[in-house]
Amino acid sequence: RAAMDSSALAFQTALIARASAARDSQLSRAARRKRVLDEDEYVGALDKIIQRDFYPDLPLLRAQHELLEAIEEDDPERARQAYEK
Repeated sequence: RAAMDSSALAFQTALIARASAARDSQLSRAARRKRVLDEDEYVGALDKIIQRDFYPDLPLLRAQHELLEAIEEDDPERARQAYEK
């Protein structure tokens, strides 16, 4: 019985060591991919994420607004450009 317990304990220890090594490898790869952003880059990236996730129609609304402004100002070239967006 003692041999079985030590065998099971050795197997469990080996599994834990293998899982721990795999996790350490994943963490070190993730750490290498990270890059520190300066404040302007961070705020810009955060702004894009917020617009993408919470206001997905914002680019369309901006293009429509630009088109309406061009029509009001009677600027056909700008209206054409805004329509193509």
